[in-house]
Amino acid sequence: MTVYVDPASCGPVTFDGGDYASGTPWTGAPGPTALAASVPSCAAGAFVGWNATGGVSLASQSGPSASVVVSASGDLSAIFQ
Repeated sequence: MTVYVDPASCGPVTFDGGDYASGTPWTGAPGPTALAASVPSCAAGAFVGWNATGGVSLASQSGPSASVVVSASGDLSAIFQ
């Protein structure tokens, strides 16, 4: 899975206990367990949501925090506007 932040100047995304700048791959093992993701506020804009693609899905989300399941390769994006 690759972690993205849009715009890239925001972030980092905290995921599974680590901090990931935009475009950074997460190298953990896929599985059924939901993992925590969060992103700090950004001077470039307000947080508008999460986007998950491929084998990455959002189990739940509440503002800049989310529970994410990684079952196969894909992307997780935190989006600011």
